[in-house]
Amino acid sequence: MLNRLIILCPPRFTGVITMGGSSGFGYARTPLELDEGGPQAGLNPFFATLLGAWYSFTCAAAMTLGTKYLSDAPDDHYVLNSVGWVFGAGAGAALGSLLAHKSKVVVGSLSVIPCAAVWLLLLNLGRTRMDPVAFDWKPSAFAFGVTFLGFNLLCGVVGGVFGAQELTPGGFGESLAEVRLRHWWWLWVPAYAWVSMLPLALYYVWLEFVTTGYLAFHPSLWFHGSWERDFAFGLTPGLLGIGVLAAGIDLSLRSVKPRSRDETTKGRVARFIGGTVLLVSIVSPLLLNWGISHLKDMPVVKGSTRWWIL
Repeated sequence: MLNRLIILCPPRFTGVITMGGSSGFGYARTPLELDEGGPQAGLNPFFATLLGAWYSFTCAAAMTLGTKYLSDAPDDHYVLNSVGWVFGAGAGAALGSLLAHKSKVVVGSLSVIPCAAVWLLLLNLGRTRMDPVAFDWKPSAFAFGVTFLGFNLLCGVVGGVFGAQELTPGGFGESLAEVRLRHWWWLWVPAYAWVSMLPLALYYVWLEFVTTGYLAFHPSLWFHGSWERDFAFGLTPGLLGIGVLAAGIDLSLRSVKPRSRDETTKGRVARFIGGTVLLVSIVSPLLLNWGISHLKDMPVVKGSTRWWIL
């Protein structure tokens, strides 16, 4: 009887009434998911746009939080905060485009519009004073808002294009696509923690690049004692922190992929908590902060008031 019912139903909705096979045991797909092309064919474009819009806002807020953590006076770096917001919105749009079944570029472009509107209304038009950005250049609030509004929308289009690209085997995009679609409706909570760590990791890379470049062009400092300690107390913990961050995110994503036969629910939950809470939220920030604090004691950074040092 069930076989006859399956035959009579259109292929598009077959996945709604059947249970997943060996890779998705115990999982019935919802009408939001399409059955064409396998169990991870994608979301309906409308729901993919809603999901992408929410992740755009989540990732943008997380990036802004991460940039504010880098400085004792975060309000003085409103340009950096805005850049973090824009790239976070683009990342959320790329995710919505990746998960969409079709019209991927359109989904990515539309996903970023609510986030751009919120940013424009709450973060920029309310400012009454615009500090100099660099080289004593002070833009007007209107020009600054319109410029970054355009960047926000452009990042949505770029994110849609990236999400529509063919996935690289073994790449990060494939890891995202292999996650069960139902999990993306709650993964925005840990994703906030993952994305908020990215500005810290990027700032460490920037400081390491600045200090190493400064050392390379000043031979008189090659044998200075503080530089000799850079490898042990700056480079090593920072690189370990980035590695731990990547490992924690990868472990968390693998925990929400279709279950294999020898996996248990408790084990998957334990791995997810270990990846997100222990590795991403505890170990990685400790290592990165250790590396950054050491680099800030280096001659080129210590006591510097340059806008690009924070």
